[in-house]
Amino acid sequence: MTLERITLYDMRMASGKSGAAIARLCGTTYRSLRYWETGTAIPNIVNTHDLLQIYGYSFYELDLTTFYAKQPNRGEKQKRIDEAAAQKKKFAIPPPRILSLYEMRRTSGYSGRTVARICGATYRSLRNWETGSSIPNVINIDDLLQIYGYSFHKLDLTPFYTTFGARRKKQKELDAQTDNPLRDRRLFEQGVEPSNKSRQ
Repeated sequence: MTLERITLYDMRMASGKSGAAIARLCGTTYRSLRYWETGTAIPNIVNTHDLLQIYGYSFYELDLTTFYAKQPNRGEKQKRIDEAAAQKKKFAIPPPRILSLYEMRRTSGYSGRTVARICGATYRSLRNWETGSSIPNVINIDDLLQIYGYSFHKLDLTPFYTTFGARRKKQKELDAQTDNPLRDRRLFEQGVEPSNKSRQ
């Protein structure tokens, strides 16, 4: 059974929620949300997973066409992915239900450098995704799942949510520092004292 593919924008329209409300729920900006909906930017897998949960759709109902259209030489890349998926190592023992990207690669029998070349990414980027040091976008994940032969539901997203949470916490701290007039050096360099209003 093939699921009907639907864009992020159409998912939001079907939900009846405003863009501002969705952006707030995801902890992002309305501009970022609109970029994802128009395909101007590619959302990372955490943002994508959050949106799918809010809208009530599965990963395989998401139309990735607009994101793939932004990639150069997509046809050649897809050919490499299909060939790798067909030649991957067949494991005799069923793997655990939920696996990390690293575990998926290990069971596939491919080296990190081989997978990176197939995906058109650097080995460092692949390793950062595998360790959770950085968050891959939805296209990176779709490519890797095709190569390894796993469904999205078997991917452990925990490392990415941990990294995402740490980023948001750090950003909030930076925003708090920026909003604090006592930390704005320009005020003191200009000899301006923070107003009472800004202190409240």
